[in-house]
Amino acid sequence: VAGGVNEWNNKAVEITGFGKEEVLGRVLVEALIAEEVRPAVRAVLDKALQGIEEANFEFPLFTKDQQRVEILLNATARRDAADNIVGVIGVGQDITEMRRLMHQEARLFQAQAANDAKSQFLATMSHEMRTPLNVIMGMNALVMDSDSPLSDEQRDFSQQIRSASESLLVLINDILDLAKIEAGKLELVAADFDLRALVEDTVDAVAARAATGGLEVCCFIDPSVPARAVGDPDRLRQVLLNLLSNGIKFTAAGEVC
Repeated sequence: VAGGVNEWNNKAVEITGFGKEEVLGRVLVEALIAEEVRPAVRAVLDKALQGIEEANFEFPLFTKDQQRVEILLNATARRDAADNIVGVIGVGQDITEMRRLMHQEARLFQAQAANDAKSQFLATMSHEMRTPLNVIMGMNALVMDSDSPLSDEQRDFSQQIRSASESLLVLINDILDLAKIEAGKLELVAADFDLRALVEDTVDAVAARAATGGLEVCCFIDPSVPARAVGDPDRLRQVLLNLLSNGIKFTAAGEVC
């Protein structure tokens, strides 16, 4: 039969699930090859019949239980004793698992590249936003501390600017920290600092914002707590600010302590 199978070894049985008696005499391309690649496989076999060998040709075929497997084929001409081409010898290798791992690796690489790009964007954006914000906070502090007296309304406006700027700075720092965490570059420092002063300053930073909502922020430090500690004061301040900010946000009336 033109294009028919006349040899079928044990490896072919293992890959396809078809026994020798089920395949011999059948047209290989029509019996096993996925329809969308049949023309390409026919072309490879036709070239081999003309003495043009094809190496490392990849194509899918379907097993007996209709599972799709990826095959790497080397096709060479089969010749008789007189060197006449009488058929094609096809040596196939199941590369399904290899292809799956390669695709998985490619997806992981793309995901990592996208994540790195996001982290870089967040870090850049955070730095770019902090620069003008620090200017706003600095200029506002100069206005509040200037020798020219401010009216009650002007001072209230300035306090709102300070409060909003501090909240925005916390958000920007959180974004920057997220980028550092995802990049594996977040580092904690071990510095000696005044624990009581840090807590009191943090409470003072949100007191004005709490007051605008009719809330009072209070702080009690147990006398047994040491005055000084060793750790990362910036991270601790950030945690406390987040806790206090959430407390103010979700408290309708009363105190945040």
